[in-house]
Amino acid sequence: MLSLEYIAGFFDGEGCVIIAQSGNRFWLVVSLTQRKREILEMIQKQFGGYLDCVGISRLRFSCEQAAQFLKAIQPFVIVKKKEIALALKFQACKGNRVRANSENYKQTLSALKKAS
Repeated sequence: MLSLEYIAGFFDGEGCVIIAQSGNRFWLVVSLTQRKREILEMIQKQFGGYLDCVGISRLRFSCEQAAQFLKAIQPFVIVKKKEIALALKFQACKGNRVRANSENYKQTLSALKKAS
């Protein structure tokens, strides 16, 4: 079992927070990418998620599962702390989202990524 501190550091280096969109639908996605899948398999055993091993290995979480993963590692993340805070705020208002609000979250997250 990997420590939350280790997973947070791994996420800081190899992880990504996305607000995905299809038409008027927006949802939270967290992705971790690694050439060798062993670490991703260990994280998957702890948190679930979907592991895709075609080419580069990628572990993905979406919606509430993504939020639960981020909440668990949030205290230990250094680099992507603001991205996680925004993502959790976005997910918390899922029942009250309107398109304009969701687009604003998506644009703000994109700006945070460019700033770091």
